[in-house]
Amino acid sequence: MKRRILERDFWLRPNDDDADLIRHSPVWTKAGHPYAYDPFTIWGAPQPDARCNGSTYTDRMEQHDRKRYHALAERHYRGGDPVTYHRPFDSHRCRGDLIEQFLREWEGDPDLTLIRVIEYCDVSNGYPTWRLDYVTSKCGV
Repeated sequence: MKRRILERDFWLRPNDDDADLIRHSPVWTKAGHPYAYDPFTIWGAPQPDARCNGSTYTDRMEQHDRKRYHALAERHYRGGDPVTYHRPFDSHRCRGDLIEQFLREWEGDPDLTLIRVIEYCDVSNGYPTWRLDYVTSKCGV
């Protein structure tokens, strides 16, 4: 069944790369559906960016190399301090600068630019996960 796109749906346009972001009408919010909410942008522009040539999901990164993921998270999100944790993926105060530093080291590209961070809800367990959209010079390498 094809969803009819309305003019008031300013965040969703025909041929939109992010059509998967709007799954329900009306949108399921984090407050109303805490274990099955629709994805939403927490940092960066809410619209797709034509420059974007890379995307990754944090849960997949962690599954790919858990040890490396946690080592980089410790370095970039704690800053070496065992007490302080910067909460980079906080929905209201997302730290895109820290995520970008993490992603630059993960991808091995010092020129990588983070475009936006989208929060998803893993409906299989209710935990949040994040999609990171970025521009990298290493595309296709």
